[in-house]
Amino acid sequence: YYDAVLVEDQYARPVVLANNEWTLRYILEKNKGVEFLDIAPVMEE
Repeated sequence: YYDAVLVEDQYARPVVLANNEWTLRYILEKNKGVEFLDIAPVMEE
């Protein structure tokens, strides 16, 4: 996807950085079973 980048956070969890909401909806539509969270779950160090 040209308007999104897949990166990892400090805990090696995947993070999608998208330019707009349309791109996020498109990714969800094309990848059934994918779920986006607004805030990552708390990780204990």
